[in-house]
Amino acid sequence: MNHDEILESESRSFNQLWPVAEDYIIEKGFILPVMGGKVVDPRSLMALTREEKSLYLPMGRPELPGEFARLADEDEEKVLNFVRRYGLLGYHCALKFPYEVISADQMKMYNDKSPGDPLNWVFAHAKAVNLVMHLAEALNKPDELKIRLERLLVKEDLSSGQKRVVVSYLIPNRAFGLPGYARTDIDLLGGYKKTAIYIIADILNKNLTGIERNLKMEWREEDNDYRIISLFNFCNLLDCIYWLIADAVTAGKIRACKYCGKPFVAPNDKTKYCPPLPWQTYSTCMNRAKQRKFQEKKRQAKRKAKHKQAHYNNNQ
Repeated sequence: MNHDEILESESRSFNQLWPVAEDYIIEKGFILPVMGGKVVDPRSLMALTREEKSLYLPMGRPELPGEFARLADEDEEKVLNFVRRYGLLGYHCALKFPYEVISADQMKMYNDKSPGDPLNWVFAHAKAVNLVMHLAEALNKPDELKIRLERLLVKEDLSSGQKRVVVSYLIPNRAFGLPGYARTDIDLLGGYKKTAIYIIADILNKNLTGIERNLKMEWREEDNDYRIISLFNFCNLLDCIYWLIADAVTAGKIRACKYCGKPFVAPNDKTKYCPPLPWQTYSTCMNRAKQRKFQEKKRQAKRKAKHKQAHYNNNQ
C-alpha cells in the first residue's frame, strides 16, 4: 500500500482491506485462488494472505472500475491478469446478505465445491459496468449517446399486433442465478439522455446494496481521548467497484481514452488518456499515442521527401 492509496481510501471513509492470493486459475467455469501451489477456499484468503502481506485498500484504487470494464469482452487471460492484481470479486462474500434467497441445494453446491468467482457472473457484471461507464461518458455527447442506446433497442410484439421499441439491458444478480434483462420504453422516458440516466441509476442502485455504515470508537493521540468515527464497510470487491463508479458518475469523472477508446475514471479534467496504474510511471496509452504521432510524422516527412525528389527528377 502506498501513501496515496491510504489517503484516497480514508477520504471515502473506508479502511477495509482486500486479499490477493499468490495466483489464480480458471477451472470448470470458476476462478479459483491458489496458495502454496494448491487451490484454497476463497473464504480463508484473508487469514492466509495476512502473513504474505498481500492486502490492499480497494477504495483507494479509483482505476478499479475502468480496469474491470475491460473484462466485458470475455477474455479469460484478461480475467486472470485482473484477479492477480486485485483479487476475486467476492462471489463467496455476497452470500451473507439476507435478501439473497438461497435454496438448500444451492448452498450444498457451494459448500461442496467451495468455488471462487463464476466466470459467467464476472462477465455479466463487467458488461454492466462497461455499459454504465460508456453511457455516463456520452451523456453530453448527443450523437454518440444516440448510437450507444440504439444498440440496445429491441422490437417487441404487442397483443394488439402492433410493435413497440424498448431498450433492453443487463442487470446482473449479486449471487446465484444468471442475470436477467430489464426493459423500459424509451419514448416514455422522454429522450436519449433521460433514458441513459435511468439505466445508469437502475444498474447502480441494484448493486450498491452491499455497503454498510458503522460507528466506531477511535483513540486520538493528539487529544489523549477517544472519539466516535463513521466508517463504511464493503462485503466484497464488487461493492467497491460499483461504489467507485457511483462517485465518478455523480462527479462527472468518466472519460473515454483518446487512444484506446476505453472508459476510465479521470483524476482531473485535463486527463485525456487512460491514467497510469499505481505500478506504472506513465500512461501506456499516452505513450503509445505519442509514438503513433511520431511515426506518422516520419511517414509524412518520408512522403514529402519522396514527392520532392520526384518533382526534382521530373524537372531534370
